[in-house]
Amino acid sequence: MLTKAIWPLFALVVASNAAAYSVNNASGWNTTGLTGFSTTGAMMDGMTVSAIFVDGTKQTATWADDPSSENGGKASGTDFIFRESGDTFSNRWTLTSTASLKPIRSLIVDAGTGNTVFDIVYAMGMDFGSPGSMNGYFDITLIKAGVVADVVFSGPVSVNHVFYGDLYRTMTINFTNPEGYFGFNFFRIQADTDNLRIAGDIVPDNGVPEPTVIALLGASLLGLAFGRRRRM
Repeated sequence: MLTKAIWPLFALVVASNAAAYSVNNASGWNTTGLTGFSTTGAMMDGMTVSAIFVDGTKQTATWADDPSSENGGKASGTDFIFRESGDTFSNRWTLTSTASLKPIRSLIVDAGTGNTVFDIVYAMGMDFGSPGSMNGYFDITLIKAGVVADVVFSGPVSVNHVFYGDLYRTMTINFTNPEGYFGFNFFRIQADTDNLRIAGDIVPDNGVPEPTVIALLGASLLGLAFGRRRRM
């Protein structure tokens, strides 16, 4: 029987590939199961993507299939495009700001509205992770010169009321110095996702989730440096 401990509400995760992000484990969610197979950009329709600009305005778009890509999807606002094509474990998401006078200050992605969750932990060689999720992955792969960004994953997702430390509903990207930049694909990430087994099966979970593995923030993240998962 695994020993459980209360997971901290806020934790800084620094992966061995130098991609830094933080997690907020308040306000958890629950689902009864995941699909367990590859999730592509075309399998996340319904996600809600909101861009907040430096002038204080906000644009919200719904993720939908990308006609230019067989396995791709995107969310397109008046002044931004966020897209991904292929398996989210190994392919990049790209953010484009299309208005020079309206740089993006924050981007908020609610995957749950698209029956999707973010899977951020790669634990090579360890029996770890939510049932059906396999390994996850996150990495910042490109930031335009002069841009500083931090990423926060929030809304921890439990499977049958057990939180395994790897699934989150929401990803928020904050740009701490957004003034003066915009452009095509100025920010790219790899962020793995999984689909819910049953559409709409994500509901609030009471209390602070408890992890089944205490050492997640240490040893399990070392696997990021050594390889990536193969999907079955």
